[in-house]
This record gives sequence, structure tokens and C-alpha cells, in this order.
Amino acid sequence: NAERISAQQVKNAAPDRDLFIYYTTSGLDSRGRWWGWHDWGHTASAMQTVGDLFSAQCYVNSNNSGYLGTQDILTGQLNNVAQRMAVGGQISYDWFWSGWSPTTRRQYRGLAKCMYVMGTIGGNSGSYSSHDFVSPFNENAPPDWLADQIDLSHVHAEFSYLEDYIRNGSLVNDGKFRHYWSNDLPAYELLPLELQSQTEDMGTFKRMLPGRAHRVLARKHNAKDEWLVVAWTAAAGSDDVETPLTVDLPIAGRLNLNARAAGNLYLIRLVNGQTTSQLLDPNQDFPSQALASGVLPAETVQPGSVIIYGVGDNARFVSQVVSTQVTSGSSYAFSITVQNVGDNIWPAGGEWRLGSQNARDNTTWGLARVQMPSTVGPGQQVTFDFIITAPTTPGSYDFQWQMVHDGVVWFGDSTTNTVVSVIDQVPTDPAPLIGSGDG
Repeated sequence: NAERISAQQVKNAAPDRDLFIYYTTSGLDSRGRWWGWHDWGHTASAMQTVGDLFSAQCYVNSNNSGYLGTQDILTGQLNNVAQRMAVGGQISYDWFWSGWSPTTRRQYRGLAKCMYVMGTIGGNSGSYSSHDFVSPFNENAPPDWLADQIDLSHVHAEFSYLEDYIRNGSLVNDGKFRHYWSNDLPAYELLPLELQSQTEDMGTFKRMLPGRAHRVLARKHNAKDEWLVVAWTAAAGSDDVETPLTVDLPIAGRLNLNARAAGNLYLIRLVNGQTTSQLLDPNQDFPSQALASGVLPAETVQPGSVIIYGVGDNARFVSQVVSTQVTSGSSYAFSITVQNVGDNIWPAGGEWRLGSQNARDNTTWGLARVQMPSTVGPGQQVTFDFIITAPTTPGSYDFQWQMVHDGVVWFGDSTTNTVVSVIDQVPTDPAPLIGSGDG
């Protein structure tokens, strides 16, 4: 409550502000890590109304074991992000520091790229401990606090060319794994085929082990089949080493990537039935160089590239038909079409259903689930035709849905959010039905 009260005082004093960031609000990276974790801070759900954006601290070797180890920093940050996304927070403004015992500059830069793919829109970097800011230094060997600022500036410059993917994208959840500590939330990572042994079967779900040497994250653009994918090597002594990795990216298919300490950032596109891949930052010390030149590296189609369906539960939003204006308390026929792009069969009347979102499991429209009308195999589409009942109170209401394997995981694309106006009486000229989606 103290955070909400003090933050509200600032908001009241600056109603025309551009942005208010409260340190910190993203969630608790230790959630579920040990008994009593809830005594160490607040979760994202408790802090979501404090700042204008979520805000996390990403400090190497501070409440984490660094880039590797059983309590590695990226696993902790993904814990933050999973909590943030559970309450609708897609982007954040974060705080960076290479820590008391920094390893290599490139590893730190690679971690920052992972953070931006996870939704960082900007950040603060520097010193959060006592340092000498007065004495001269060798310009070729700046102190760590200044090197941190330089590294973050390089990464921010790179992603400034890709802001549309951050603001209008979502971190990919392939539905295979849950977070290692927060077992009720997705892992939001892609596990390379070469590292399949680094998992743990918990009976009803699987989770990836923390501290893995190679990490892959993907962010999908909400309006098109394009992804930003980062492949990062967290292991020390890997500055000039590129490690081949193979991952299955839902919808796009199988990708052949190279991971390195500074992180390789790829733009993946689905073009005419083929997966295309572009490395956006071939210069690992000046990652924005290729994008700043105005000419991206040559686009190459991966040899033998074929489109495969993602493993596990996954869905692609195709289209929907809804009305933008309805009468309070009345019933209407709406429809939503999705495609099964996983490898699980969705049986008619089974545990795979369409579930309400924004907010999750709401009954604003008279129901929170729509049953599967027929059995749907991988690659097939299904149209959910269902009757909604408008709220009895006039106003503007969100209409958004997502596939859910009840008791297991929410998965795939959410439908386009539509704001529906609920009025007291039938308009003289009712608003037409509108369609949206990819198909």
C-alpha cells in the first residue's frame, strides 16, 4: 500500500507526464525459489498499478548466481517476466548493472539483448555501489560503471530500429515447459534440441534446468509472422566462439542458429511457405551497425527448410467476427477461428477450449469457456461459433480470447482485442460486424 500511495501522489502532481517509472515494480525474481520468498518483495500483480510501466532490476551477481549456476540471472528475469505477462504487461523499463564481479563485456551485452527480446523498451545503467567518479582513466579501459552504460547504449541503439517488434510483440511460449521456480507460469524459453537432457520431469509438467550454457528466446510480432530470436551463450570464455543450436519455433518451424557470448539477434520471417533468417548484428561489438547502415545483411533461406508444427500445445489466431456495438443484456452470435499449430490433437468436448482473456477467465460476456465443437488435428482450423450475452451496464468492454488446455497451460496467439460498446437501446443503424485476423 505504501508504494501505491506514494506513486499516486507523484501521478497526481504530474497528470500530463510522459512517463512515470517506479523502482521497481516488475515482480519478484525469487518467486517460488525458496520457502518464504514472499517476504522479500512484491509480485507483479501487486505492483501493476504503481508505475506507468513495469520495472525490474537486472543486477549480475545480486540475488542471483550470475550468468550460470542454479540461481542464474536470466532464469530470475524470466520469473519476473512471466508474472508481468500474466497481468498483461508486455513491456518494461529496467535497471542494469554488471555487478560486483563482472565477467566479460560481451556476456553482459548478450544478457541485455535477451532483456530487450523479453520486452525491455529502455533502461538505466551505471553504478549502484560506491565508485571513483573523479580520477582519470584510460579511455580504452573505462571503469565498469561507464562500460555498463556504453554496452547498454549499443544494445538500445540496435533495438531502436526494432521498436515495433517490442511494443507490438509478445514473448513466445511454446507450451512445452513451465518456469523452474514458478511452476504455475510458462518458461518463455525455447530449449535447443541439443540440450533436451537438461530438463526435469515433474509428472504433470516439465521444466528446464537453470544455469544452462546456451539460451534462446523469441518474440513474435502480433500482426505478422515475424520474430526476433536471440541466441546467447552464458558460459565464460566463449567470447569468440559460436555454438550451433537447433530450435523448433512455433508456426515458423525448425531453425538453425548460432549462439555467442554477445548474443546473436535474428529476424525470422515466414515467406511464401519458407522460413527465412537474417542475422541482424554480425558485428558483436557494434550491434547496431548493420541496422544503422540502412541495408540489412543478405536474407538467406535456410537449406532444406520445411515448415513443421510446434511441439506440444500451440495455436495461431486466424480471424474473428464480432459486433462493435451491442444492446445491454441482449444475446449475439460471435465467432472466432484458430489454427492448431502444435502436435496435440484437440478432441471435441475435451480439455482444449477457447478461454476468455483481458482479464483472464472473465465472464463479462456470459461465459469464460467455449467447448471444442469438433476434433481438430495439427494444421487444421476450427471455428468457434458461440452466443454471448452483453453486460447489463452500458459502457465499453474488452472482447479477447485465447486457447487453453485446462489445468495445464494457456497457449498460442490471443485474438485481436476488440472494444465493444454496450448501449441501452438498439441503434437505428446497428454497427456492422467486423472481421480481423490473418486468414
